[in-house]
Amino acid sequence: MSTKLEISYEVRAHASLQKDLVFRVDDDSCRALLEILEGIRAGGREVFAILPPLVAAGQPSQRWETYWKRRDADDSRAMVAHPEPNLWVATFAFSDPALAAIVESLKEERPVRLEDLGPVHAFSNLHLTVEIKN
Repeated sequence: MSTKLEISYEVRAHASLQKDLVFRVDDDSCRALLEILEGIRAGGREVFAILPPLVAAGQPSQRWETYWKRRDADDSRAMVAHPEPNLWVATFAFSDPALAAIVESLKEERPVRLEDLGPVHAFSNLHLTVEIKN
């Protein structure tokens, strides 16, 4: 399944990983993210979602494409690749407990940090943060 995920986000430096992808969700984008995650949790296939371009003054726009999937393992993975100068590709593969935790947090309008969802695979090079806009 492919979708365009209309969501506010930024990319921050992370102390130990390559990037921290930070989503700032309002009611609409929270519902859209929940729809993706609940679909995957219910046994759906992976979801490919394109984010709006990031534009910084004096810089070329940066495109972000994301893959969301369920992982049959005890840990989750979050990885980023940079295949073109202005393109970043993020893959989020969540364990069942992590998927349940992120869905519950978003339904209760609580912020999410990847490491709070359970074990994260050592090969992960991306962090995920979801902030709730009020």
